[in-house]
Amino acid sequence: VFESPKGRAAGTTSRNRPADRPLRVRLIQLSEPLTDYQLTEFLESEELADRYRPIFGLRLAGDSMAPMFPDGTIVLCSPSEPARPGAPAVVRLAGQIGLTCKIYRPRESLVRLVPANDKYEPQEFPARQLEWALAVLGSVRVG
Repeated sequence: VFESPKGRAAGTTSRNRPADRPLRVRLIQLSEPLTDYQLTEFLESEELADRYRPIFGLRLAGDSMAPMFPDGTIVLCSPSEPARPGAPAVVRLAGQIGLTCKIYRPRESLVRLVPANDKYEPQEFPARQLEWALAVLGSVRVG
């Protein structure tokens, strides 16, 4: 089931789907990696593909965004949807390994990344270290 960061299927109307019905997303898991990038999972949803092109999902590891996004949640992003201040975002910082998902709070010369989980402290980075930040359009919870 697709959920937006502000609640289930918020703002995800489709011409063939009532606004109060959650979007259905199919998770496809491969028995071995498809490419050199070790891709082993794909999401399939015509409704999401119609709304956002391109769109991709990233599986979160860890609990820094719980309870908003528990460990293992797949967040959906599009290169055409930049991060919005005060909203969840997937962020790439220069000099860091991997990506992070946090509440995005840009300031004049700083970027503040705030975890949803209170047991973690917010972090600040120089704005010049920000390579890119994409809005979390929604999430998929498997199970």
